[in-house]
Amino acid sequence: MKLEERHIFKKIEMLKFYKSQTKANRHYFSEDFIKGLAFTWGAQIGYRFAEAFEVIRWIS
Repeated sequence: MKLEERHIFKKIEMLKFYKSQTKANRHYFSEDFIKGLAFTWGAQIGYRFAEAFEVIRWIS
């Protein structure tokens, strides 16, 4: 799903509320990691940033 840079910054801002995760020094919660991953996903679909999702079950 295509994202804009403002979405990435909002995601980073929101993840800071998970104190137990950020204090645990998890590299995947770092700002650089989140931006880098969004940039990588974006490159795969031809955009600057994107988010990847996995559909577990379709609900109709």
